[in-house]
Amino acid sequence: MADRGEVVLDVEEEQRHFQDVFRAFAFYCVYANRRIDTADAYIKSLSPRHLAMLEPRIGDRQKALKRAVAINLEFIKNVLRSCKDMFVNSSTSYETPDDCSQTGEASNGRGSQAPAPAANGSRPPRQRQHFKKEPSAFTMDKVVTTLKQFYRDWSKEGEGERKACYSPLIEELEKYCPLPTDDNEEPPSVLVPGAGLGRLAFEIARRGYVCQGNEFSLHMLFGSNFIINRPEGASPITIHPWALQFCNNLCTADQLAGISIPDVAPSSCSVAGFSMSAGDFLEVYQEPECFNCVVTCFFVDTAHNPLDYIECIHKILVPGGFWINLGPLLWHWADVQDEVSIELSYEDLRHVITDKIGFTMLKEEMNVRSGYIQNPASMLKTIYDCVLFVAQKPPAAAS
Repeated sequence: MADRGEVVLDVEEEQRHFQDVFRAFAFYCVYANRRIDTADAYIKSLSPRHLAMLEPRIGDRQKALKRAVAINLEFIKNVLRSCKDMFVNSSTSYETPDDCSQTGEASNGRGSQAPAPAANGSRPPRQRQHFKKEPSAFTMDKVVTTLKQFYRDWSKEGEGERKACYSPLIEELEKYCPLPTDDNEEPPSVLVPGAGLGRLAFEIARRGYVCQGNEFSLHMLFGSNFIINRPEGASPITIHPWALQFCNNLCTADQLAGISIPDVAPSSCSVAGFSMSAGDFLEVYQEPECFNCVVTCFFVDTAHNPLDYIECIHKILVPGGFWINLGPLLWHWADVQDEVSIELSYEDLRHVITDKIGFTMLKEEMNVRSGYIQNPASMLKTIYDCVLFVAQKPPAAAS
């Protein structure tokens, strides 16, 4: 059992991480406008003759991109307002983009770095956290990726990607782990680790299953918390997920394209069995035999050690339970300095799944083609040839 000092340290680390991610979202406008300004500076460095060839079209593009970034910022403000009190962070106040100047520094509107006095002249009761160190480019890329993830999970335009990978998983779930015909029976319990913004888990629960999505990334949890808990009847939101995609644009309009989210409002649907959990999959799920099915989509390759994932999935499944998987093997920690990365072929994984852990392979399908947060209008698209399989934990031996 952890002592009190270890627990306090864990809470402090969680709070620091929360602050870092919150700060990264709040910094989006500064980060994005810098990228646009850099492109603009390169263009303005051209000779007058070359510059004349591009104007006024290129100037109009830069202005339109800044408008798109401003629209994205309004969306991010709403996301941040919705997540300030998540987890253990309700006792701390954070700078939102409303409180930040265009340089990304906290401001009271008069150039001062101090919190503005309250109406009665007193200081605010809680000390605000002023962000002095800029988020890294790696962290900011996760913010940009989260905006693109809304395209995949919660827009009409992302329906093609969802059909390519979510639909096969749901079809196999309904085939191998069907809902009971007797209304008095409990529906099967399903876990979706690596749930991202929660659409796959939501769709499974929408069909009548008891389904929990699990996600480790706070970037994704910020987004899912906002979109899943939006009030019923709230107006759709427009965002521009490709605004910072400067390469492989056939038309300027492709970079500026907006999407409306959500295409389906979770709060307007009667979905009783849907939930989301936060935390590391291996740490959160340690109780044995508690799920009828585990559904994984683009998840196995997020592991430092995929054998840990396989063992955990086997442990938490009931005897006779199913593991349904679809995805590639783009090992996420490969080539990341100072990070362990066990990189196996599918052949090696399959050997462990069946011969060492004891799953029975019921179905395998190779070359299931799917993209992942791909701009449909881009001149460059990455398409994965995924593996789809259904594996079963052996049923309990008859007594």
